[in-house]
Amino acid sequence: MSGRPFYSTCVNWPPRLMTAKEWLDERADEIDYARFCTLVDADNLTRIETGLGYTDDRPMSGDPHISYHLDEHSGIPYFVWSAIEHVFAAPEEIEALERHALDQEFLSDEGILVIDRIGRMAGKAPDNPDFEGDLQDETLEKIIGHSGTFILIEDDVVPPAYVTATLERALSHAGATRVARINASGPHGPASEQDLKHLARERSFNGSLQWPGIPQKCDVPSP
Repeated sequence: MSGRPFYSTCVNWPPRLMTAKEWLDERADEIDYARFCTLVDADNLTRIETGLGYTDDRPMSGDPHISYHLDEHSGIPYFVWSAIEHVFAAPEEIEALERHALDQEFLSDEGILVIDRIGRMAGKAPDNPDFEGDLQDETLEKIIGHSGTFILIEDDVVPPAYVTATLERALSHAGATRVARINASGPHGPASEQDLKHLARERSFNGSLQWPGIPQKCDVPSP
């Protein structure tokens, strides 16, 4: 076998790898049939062409209604026939693309707000000495105004209901791929960026997402 094997159509795509499929849909460039053939396994392609009803007298290469695409990042090609994508890749390539796509969604341009044990912030001095309120109120304002990614560090101290409701609305708006929850057991949860970097290396966020560290654009309100 030479070239990438057939992986799946969009119809039978594994639900847990939909971020990878969305990446291909949004970022792949159109290529021609000749280049497509150099990227995929010839036997796999012939089998699919035959199954779609193409013959030597009526080859798929002559069908103007088919488009061919290539994602330059992953090198994964696919063609679209009757609005159905046929993707050629090894399973491990799709898994790797899923992780990469999740990483890109998680590390948003709007930055990351790390919320370190908000239940323990009540009565603490705010980061901004001119802010009228305590650290918990100040953090709520940051939560409401933040449109990027959230890392929520939680422990056994439950914040007031209005704080929890505001926080959960913000997390819901951000979406699952931009929220990571860390359970910090005991009274001494992580409070420094060094601790967070260590947690990030050790934890797997969102099931398959491996986050390598804290980026530059990171706000960490902490009690």
